[in-house]
Amino acid sequence: MTKTEQVEVIKKKIKFEKDFLDEQIKRRNKARKEFEECTPKEYKEKKLNLDTCYTAVSKQHMYISGVLDVAHILGLISNDEYGKLCKQVFDGVFR
Repeated sequence: MTKTEQVEVIKKKIKFEKDFLDEQIKRRNKARKEFEECTPKEYKEKKLNLDTCYTAVSKQHMYISGVLDVAHILGLISNDEYGKLCKQVFDGVFR
């Protein structure tokens, strides 16, 4: 596999993982809103759902961070791209 092919593959992988993280963040935000609006009777179920969503976001954040680190170390993405993507991921998770 040539360097150009490797770069293409890693960029597709990063896009896929970032899109998946965005989906997890949307689910977390929805669960957060539902939890804030739930009745005391629904509390336990909504809290469990919220905790599950936070765990999914956290795991995906760690995974995509690893993908970005490896891509950067192998020289498949530039320093600028790496910084920009890390900031986007961080902002998405912690907003």
